[in-house]
Order: sequence, then structure tokens, then C-alpha cells
Amino acid sequence: MATRDEVARLAGVSGATVSRVFNNHPVVTDRTRKQVLEAARKLNYYPNSNGRRLVSSRTNTLVVMMPYVSDKVHIFYRHYFAEILSGIAQVTNSRGYDMLVSFYPIGESPAESCVKILMEKKADGALILGSWEDDSLLERLIDVQATFVLIGGVSKEQTISFIDGDHRQGARAVVDYLVGLGHRRICFVNGPWEYSNSRDRQAGYIEGLEAAGIPVEPNLILTGRYSRTSGYQLVEQILSRSPDAIFAANDRMAFGIYQGFRERQISIPEQYSLVGYDDSDLAGYMEPKLTTVSVPLYEMGLQGAEIVINQLEGTQHPPIQRLLPTELVIRGTVGRKE
Repeated sequence: MATRDEVARLAGVSGATVSRVFNNHPVVTDRTRKQVLEAARKLNYYPNSNGRRLVSSRTNTLVVMMPYVSDKVHIFYRHYFAEILSGIAQVTNSRGYDMLVSFYPIGESPAESCVKILMEKKADGALILGSWEDDSLLERLIDVQATFVLIGGVSKEQTISFIDGDHRQGARAVVDYLVGLGHRRICFVNGPWEYSNSRDRQAGYIEGLEAAGIPVEPNLILTGRYSRTSGYQLVEQILSRSPDAIFAANDRMAFGIYQGFRERQISIPEQYSLVGYDDSDLAGYMEPKLTTVSVPLYEMGLQGAEIVINQLEGTQHPPIQRLLPTELVIRGTVGRKE
């Protein structure tokens, strides 16, 4: 195995500079960092992480906390998580950090297991996916002065950093579009209420109706679990409400509704208009293709990782709270209401 000094000779720098690069020291220029990393790649050099930890008390690792759904769900294949993880990986790789993925039970707080990982020095900072809005246990992370950011969720606590899509704006754009085509009875199929993006999407839905002077009918608001199966199981309830359009809070539920309609020989968009959310691969599997909302998931992962690393390296200070714009993607599942 190559040594640090061999990397230094190939890169034309000192051994100390190689150490600074792998410890992400801020004084190293981008050009020098690239030279050292390229030399390390050519020589197949990997620094000793245990030695690095003893010297600096840093692991150069970020832990990604993800909800564990069930052994029947391949979470890494899900568009939502796959895109966010890709963005995180892009940054950790380019900044010389490792990525540790840890799962916590869905519906429970990630705080306890996250604190344990950070206190045991298995990671320097955390990126938390799937947290719910009113999780008071996240204050434990503040108490231990942990460096972390919520991705795909927001918090009312002003000291907590988060990054998410602007789901209120995204849902409002859907309702404005449907109303503009003459739809008045818009059934909204939301996800679980404990998630902030569910609340934001419903707020945007209501805001759009009120702006159009359309009364909000509580029986037109249904709740699924962000799964295809839950959308499929709600089809009878949806039909019993006599809507003229259905707005599902994610593409997986929209796809389940689409399957239920197909089985009943209900045509889209001739009989009902259908809109999803997330702009996942599922949107392209349907015929006609699904009108949906594109969420910058990759960018959320990328910026979330940048926030944590910059805070660890002292170049950025919390809280960083960002909502990134979403975009309505018009395809073929919405028709004009005559």
C-alpha cells in the first residue's frame, strides 16, 4: 500500500500538505487539494482513519439518518431517498468525507440513535431525513451541540438548520392549474400529518382553493401513507366524494390511484384529472404520463451536506433554513373540465 510520502512526491507537495488535505484543513487551495487527491487515487492511497481520529478527534464522516420502513420496501430504490442520497454523496466525495447510513424506526424520533452515534465519535455531523415537524427530542441534539441539518423537513425551532422544497408553493401551483382548467371539486390525498411537508402541501391546496373562491370541503381531503398501496386502497373513498380532479401528495399514491382507476375502466383524463408530486420515475410509466411537481431532491441533499461540512469546518454558522423552489411539470393526466 502507498504511503503518505509517496503521495506527496507524486503531487509535488509536502507530507504535511497531504495530511491537511485528508483532514480538510481550510488553508489548502482547491488546486493543491485536487493534485493530492488525484495522486492518492493513482496510488490507491487511503489514510488511516483510526490514526486520523486519534490526532484530530475527527472522523471525517457524516451520518445520514433514514427512516426504516419495512423489510418489504427497498428504500434505496425509492426516487425520493435515492435522489437525496446522490446529492449527499456528491459533496462528501468531493470534500473528502465518508458517509455512514443509519436507520431509525419510522414514526419514532431519530434523536436518540443520532446522539449515540455522534457521542461515540462514529461521525462528526448528521443529516436527518424523514423527521416529523413536532419532534421535541431533536432538542437533545442541540443540548449536546451536535452539528446537524434536517433534509426534507422543517422545524419551528429557530436554532435548527433545515433544507426542503417549497411544498406550499408547489401545491398551490397544482390547484391554480386545475382551477384554471375549470376544476372545482379537487380531492386532495395527503400523506401522514406528522410530516411538515404534508402540512405544507395541504396548506398550499387550501390556499389555492381560497384564492379561487372555492369552499374547502373537509370530505375532499383524504390521508394515505405516501405508498402506492395506500393510494390504491383509497380509490373507493375518492369516487364516493364525486370529485372532478384528484391531487395526490406524491407520485406513489397517484400511481396507486391510477391502477385502481384502470381496474374500474375509468379513463384519465377524460373522466378524472390526476396530479402527483415529486416527479419520480413512476410519472413516466403511466399512460398518459403523469402531471406532477418536480422537487429539487438532489439539490436538497447536496446543499444539506454542504451546510453540515461548512459548519464543521467553521466557514458557515447555523441556523441555515432554506426552502428551494418546486416546479409544476405538465404532462397528460389533466384535462379541461367542460
